[in-house]
Amino acid sequence: MSDKNISGSEVFPEFDDLYELIQSEVLGLTNQQLDYISDKWDWSAWSIRNQLSHMASSIPRWLIIRWGDVIFPDGKHGFNHIDAITNSTSDRRLDDGTYWKISKIMATLEASINLTKGALNNLTLDFMNSRKIERDATPQWLSMSRAHPTGITASGN
Repeated sequence: MSDKNISGSEVFPEFDDLYELIQSEVLGLTNQQLDYISDKWDWSAWSIRNQLSHMASSIPRWLIIRWGDVIFPDGKHGFNHIDAITNSTSDRRLDDGTYWKISKIMATLEASINLTKGALNNLTLDFMNSRKIERDATPQWLSMSRAHPTGITASGN
């Protein structure tokens, strides 16, 4: 198989074990630990619960909302409640009122990671490299491009 026809799952094998890795890190944490925040470090402004909720929310936002018509042209992505995720009033997270329990967040995170694994199994590296979304080069996207230099580029004013 040539490099351009290699599947995404071969390029990103870490998704195979990602849910189990995350689950092992949060299993048994108390609500106090899940909800700990601090202003000491920028990264700790969001609790573990909020970080997990963000991860569970961002995958379907990208794969279904931004890429759904390309990746799932038949609309069969497996998320029956996508509107509840994409129209959340919580900042870039699952809706806190619906998804506060860690069990619900983790179930959605597992479904989101499985969505990613399915997409990676079906998409080639060539396909993924040939697609892009144009966005304004806001400070957030400039920061994201520095954090992910091979997946996000930022240009413009």
